[in-house]
Amino acid sequence: MSTTQDVRAAFDTLADHAPSEVHLLLADPQPRRRNLRPVFATAIAVATVIALAAALAAVLAPRRHHAGPAQSPPAPVSMRFSFTIDPSTRYKLLGGGVAADGQDAFIKDGHTTMSMHLYRAGAFDPAEAMRGTPVDVNGHRGYFTDLSTYIGDHNIAWEYAPNAWGVVGTDTTYASGDAAKNAEVEVAQSLRFTQHGPLVRVPFQIGNLPSDVALTYGAEATGISPRRGQLTFSGASPDEMLKIELSSSGKCFAGGASVIVNSYRGCIGRLTPTTPNALGLYLQVPGGWLTIEALWLPYSLADLRAIAESITVARLDQPGTWFDADTALPH
Repeated sequence: MSTTQDVRAAFDTLADHAPSEVHLLLADPQPRRRNLRPVFATAIAVATVIALAAALAAVLAPRRHHAGPAQSPPAPVSMRFSFTIDPSTRYKLLGGGVAADGQDAFIKDGHTTMSMHLYRAGAFDPAEAMRGTPVDVNGHRGYFTDLSTYIGDHNIAWEYAPNAWGVVGTDTTYASGDAAKNAEVEVAQSLRFTQHGPLVRVPFQIGNLPSDVALTYGAEATGISPRRGQLTFSGASPDEMLKIELSSSGKCFAGGASVIVNSYRGCIGRLTPTTPNALGLYLQVPGGWLTIEALWLPYSLADLRAIAESITVARLDQPGTWFDADTALPH
């Protein structure tokens, strides 16, 4: 959602500062050029209740949400990855996310984690990358260069489809630039693009969902800590967002009232006392926390509770029990 770039900028600082939950709540589900540090691995590492309240207050306090002509939510986004990893390689997908403008993935070869972003056609300007050293990625043009806004000192950018580019980066320090280049090219070469890639999986299933939102972002983290699955829904206005997540890490927010839903204890209320348009319901479930957050939507706390009552949770420590994103939604 292009009108929330100011909020997305806070999310982009994940490369250098572990965020509070607010960054995930306010994150624009449309990926754009950004630092590719594994966000799922750091998302709650140093999150604090104070950071949550301060960040929400700072971002939301100046904003005003005005009712306008009735509109429809955006078209839902397919939660299917556009690639698989060649099983003959040593690489494994640890987690990733899917949105309308691209996909993120975190890939490991046993000891080194690589971050990758695949842009939709036309969403990436390769001019800076093309000043680097040419490389070949499965017959497609690519470049080894230093894209300063990305993770690490070196990156591979390659055109995996006409006018559609991918970028690979890593935190790992290599003995030489050639070693980094070879490692990143190998990751890019391990991808196999297909219309039948795997679906995003999440550790919950929703039985009741308002009809005025559409699924626009999904993410999973099955091989890194904290384990988590997330679905984000957008409303008719670019500001309207509903996020549902189950994570192995979390805690209640300051000022939330105690609540019990489906025998799970947690908290419910405004995410900040001065912002009526940011509501949250957090529940401690076996193995982690279920969080439901609504931003600028015409929902009440009773609406969030109704959503929570309809949710079935899977075992966080058993990804085989997770739900494909299409079966995680009401039918």
